Amino acid sequence: MTDDILDDEELQAPGRKDFRRVGRGTPYVIGLDGKRTRYGRFSNAGKILDDESNLTNWKLRTSIIGAAQRPDLMASVSVLNPVADKNAIRDIVEECLVSGKGQERAVKGTAIHSMFDRIDRGDDWEPAPQWLDLCNSYKELLKAWGLEPVDMECHCINDEFRLAGSMDRRYKTSKVLVAPDATTVPIGSMVAADTKTGQVLEYASGSYATQLAGYAHSLRYDVETDERSEFNPPTFPDWGLIIHADSGGTKVQVYWVDLNAGLDGLRLAQQVKQWRTRSDLLTLGPEPVLLAPQLAPEAPVARSQAPDALGLLEHTRGRVLAILAHSEIAGKALARIWPPGIPGLKAGGHSWDDLQQVIDAVEQIEKDYSVPFYPPFEPVAASMQRHPSNQWTVPEVNPQLLVLSKWCQRNIDPDVREALKVFASIDTTGWPTTLQTIDEQLTVYLDGTLRALGFIDGIEELGAVTVYHCSQIVSAAIAITSGTGQLVYGPDDKPVFRTNIVRG
Repeated sequence: MTDDILDDEELQAPGRKDFRRVGRGTPYVIGLDGKRTRYGRFSNAGKILDDESNLTNWKLRTSIIGAAQRPDLMASVSVLNPVADKNAIRDIVEECLVSGKGQERAVKGTAIHSMFDRIDRGDDWEPAPQWLDLCNSYKELLKAWGLEPVDMECHCINDEFRLAGSMDRRYKTSKVLVAPDATTVPIGSMVAADTKTGQVLEYASGSYATQLAGYAHSLRYDVETDERSEFNPPTFPDWGLIIHADSGGTKVQVYWVDLNAGLDGLRLAQQVKQWRTRSDLLTLGPEPVLLAPQLAPEAPVARSQAPDALGLLEHTRGRVLAILAHSEIAGKALARIWPPGIPGLKAGGHSWDDLQQVIDAVEQIEKDYSVPFYPPFEPVAASMQRHPSNQWTVPEVNPQLLVLSKWCQRNIDPDVREALKVFASIDTTGWPTTLQTIDEQLTVYLDGTLRALGFIDGIEELGAVTVYHCSQIVSAAIAITSGTGQLVYGPDDKPVFRTNIVRG
């Protein structure tokens, strides 16, 4: 029986009318540039602005109650490593949350949504006795407010804020409504709305406002053809509605939502996210630099140029460029401690001793100013020896370490690099090299492995790989070495790696 490394259902054309999704359900849509890309969810767009302390405290209380009822889970977690087994511990916490009735409200909320869907569709259906009062309250509310459901769970996209998802409702008004700021909503207007079932809405009011604002200023999105179109008639832009049905009660209420304030929140959330990505907020101060006394210049010494085959000059130049890109302060600090008498790297013609002095200065700045990790020069710099004639000999290069150097990007996670190192060290003894070199074959296998892990563009998305994918990458390397895996080519001639698991 053949199993995939990872469920790759999202790689196929959608079998139902929903967005393509990758990762943890992230919408995978066609962007304005015509390329498929990840968009965020409307419901999460403004969460970065919310004070979730009450929600966090509730989860902690509920989880500890659930843990008290599940000694088997506590026994399981007692043998796990807090660092190495983070995912397993997270799953146990989720089980404790369920045991503490943490999902009871969510289950009821999903049920209420389904009931209201049946009512709005006009299904031949009667609610269970315990939900009869709540459903009747919803019907009375629609009548009192003059709301006629037109669009239900309609797919939409907001390119300004890179959001995609399904709008719960668009109601058509059959009465004139007056918003809190005295704005008149005429008869026939289309109002964006969402149903919420929490006991207290105020804790997440910011998220509700940004969510509805994103919906109201979006376009329709056809998940089968990936085409955009205007809503006709358009959605009312200034005010939306929250239909609040308390899962623990029998009453349904309406809240007005200020969509202009919601747009302000979306813009602010973008600024906060951009600010959080800054890497120049903390800068380690260097040790005081003591200027050496000026000495009479020595006679120039002829340089013994390092062979170009080593590539050390280009590697060092890349590290210098990384420092300059990191921050202007780090770049100026490097200029201050640049070895005297050694020209810039752009000129070339440096000896090994020259480059070693430059590397010492570069390493000092990388340490002092927390410059992001740069792949070391280990593939070709290993085991170099100076010949008695004062010339440098070029060591024999391991091609599989060279391909690792090609894979690794400047900003790649160190743990991911270690996983790729295992992949690059696959035993290729006996592999044919008539059509492709070994490094090309390894690259094709890595490309197929990444597609199996949900990265649609394969190795082109290597920079997006995280530590959570390391174990699957290593598992794929083991499967390739043991011969229990193979590449399968789809209609687009792109490879996807499969493992063959024999079940007893």
